Amino acid sequence: MLQAYCNGKILSRDIFLKGLPSEEAVVDLIDWEKAKDPYFYSRYHTLPERAASPGEEEYGVEYWAFSPNRT
Repeated sequence: MLQAYCNGKILSRDIFLKGLPSEEAVVDLIDWEKAKDPYFYSRYHTLPERAASPGEEEYGVEYWAFSPNRT
């Protein structure tokens, strides 16, 4: 997570880094070549998939952002 301010609250350093030693370690996790790709959105954007679930009529439709079929 690269955001220290969320939902009107400032996150503590422990939550912000989640076990990493420093902010620089977080930045080192970024693949900068992919991040600079001008077509990043069109190449990597995924839409939530409708999950087949019994009882849709009663409980509603469920969409999964990360489907287990897409691993």
